[in-house]
Amino acid sequence: MKPTQQWWYTHQRLRSGHQVLRRVLKQGHLFTFLDPTLDSLRVPATTNNIEGATNSQMRLLLLHHRGMPESHQRRAVEWWLYMQSEHPDPARVLAEHQHRPATAPRPTRHEPEPGPVLYDTGLTADEGLWVRKGWAGRS
Repeated sequence: MKPTQQWWYTHQRLRSGHQVLRRVLKQGHLFTFLDPTLDSLRVPATTNNIEGATNSQMRLLLLHHRGMPESHQRRAVEWWLYMQSEHPDPARVLAEHQHRPATAPRPTRHEPEPGPVLYDTGLTADEGLWVRKGWAGRS
């Protein structure tokens, strides 16, 4: 009988990373740029084009418009990605957007009328904070 080789992992993240690499290698998704059958697709060896051309531009967009709410930021990134697609048609997208029902306006807030203060942060002598009798620990 041949002894089986067992791997003992001390750290969970190391084990997870090893499993991911094994699975990707087994599926054939790693080093696809070296596959001679895919030469016609011109698969790049790095993701530098994605990081430099796409992701950094989205980060800059959000940096320059950092005052927008999160929902508007998402919409701005969606619009930017759509405009970077192969055949963008902004007129069609805007026409679809105009046919959407308008969202309900925000309700106005009504402040209560000012009245007597029930709780306050000020200190008064009525609370007995300054009247002390006796000497430290003795009454």
